[in-house]
Amino acid sequence: MLASRVHGGTRVITASSNTGSWGAGFGMVPGWLLVQQPSANALLVYVHLAMFGTFNPGTATYEQCRPSAKTLANGDPKRDYPGTGLSINTVRRALTELEALGAIVGEPAYDSRGGQLPNVYRLQFGTLHQPGGLPTGGYPPYPPVGTNP
Repeated sequence: MLASRVHGGTRVITASSNTGSWGAGFGMVPGWLLVQQPSANALLVYVHLAMFGTFNPGTATYEQCRPSAKTLANGDPKRDYPGTGLSINTVRRALTELEALGAIVGEPAYDSRGGQLPNVYRLQFGTLHQPGGLPTGGYPPYPPVGTNP
């Protein structure tokens, strides 16, 4: 958890060591996504989605990200997840923006009786995928090893 206090007239924000299982990990944002200048809300949602998924280095994707918009917005006390603090509608707009940028691919999910479950998201990390699933090439953050920029 973050703690805020005033010290010498300056607000200081520190991370508590008692963050539970949720605060133990990290999420990455690919450079090609930053180049596209998504909104701050979209970046926040992207990182939170990454925290829910499993990174697959073979496909350069975060897979099996399945929180609902409500969970992303409000959190989940059972999982010690604080949520983004955004409204549900703002989370949905951020998800739509991320899909339009090719940063995520959402797939509908259903239970055994055909009932709608939260979408399963796959976050594109290493290669930009335009809507329709066609790779357009990545934007590596560093030049290849052995080259001079």
